[in-house]
Amino acid sequence: MPLTCPDGEHFNYTTHQCVPGDECDGCGNMAAVCHYHCKEQVDLYPTHGDQFDCSTYTICNGEEDLLPVTCPPEAPYYDGTRCQNDESKCCSCYPYCTLAQIGTLVFDPADCTKYYICAEEGIPLNFGICPDGEYFDPMSGQCSANVPCSTPSSCFNKVNPDGCISMYICQKFGVEAKCRTQCLKEFYSCNTDNIGHTVEPLTCSGDLVFNPENNLCVPVDDCPFPSSFMSLNTTMLSRSVRG
Repeated sequence: MPLTCPDGEHFNYTTHQCVPGDECDGCGNMAAVCHYHCKEQVDLYPTHGDQFDCSTYTICNGEEDLLPVTCPPEAPYYDGTRCQNDESKCCSCYPYCTLAQIGTLVFDPADCTKYYICAEEGIPLNFGICPDGEYFDPMSGQCSANVPCSTPSSCFNKVNPDGCISMYICQKFGVEAKCRTQCLKEFYSCNTDNIGHTVEPLTCSGDLVFNPENNLCVPVDDCPFPSSFMSLNTTMLSRSVRG
């Protein structure tokens, strides 16, 4: 059952904390910078991406699109604001709703078990998850056990704005933190049997958490990053008891 922030606070997507204020302001979702046409606020959105070509972007002049620009070889992928070298940060790895898709469901390019509800044009926020053993079928707009996972390789293991990987596909041997900037108990492990397959996270034993710097389970005090999920749960439960 989901927890609820106290009155007058909202949940910050990036820090995983309840913070003061009723306005979410994008909830810390960096994907909100992804868009595919020029907007009126040219000072805030001077460029836009191409939904089907991550190597190009278009400069806006306030009235119309100018000619597309190709990212340089050393930074070939446009992430919504600039050219950089991480393909998983492409805007095409985020779900997007066009005007024609409002009121329908669209798939998550980085997680074939997830679908989003289109309420307006842009990056959707509200999502659902298919039942175990099923994937979302973009053609029918439904979850199905008869379709394969359609996640493109360019979007494998996309790091979310909160620094976590929600769906992990093994590409090499070894272990990987579920969250690269937090000390959580979960981590991913890949071996000869699961290369090329989606894996569920494993959990450190006892009170240990996974350290993203050395890829080891360690005591909480030995991990250099915050344990925000555990702090949130503890805080919310203690507030519930006091209330």
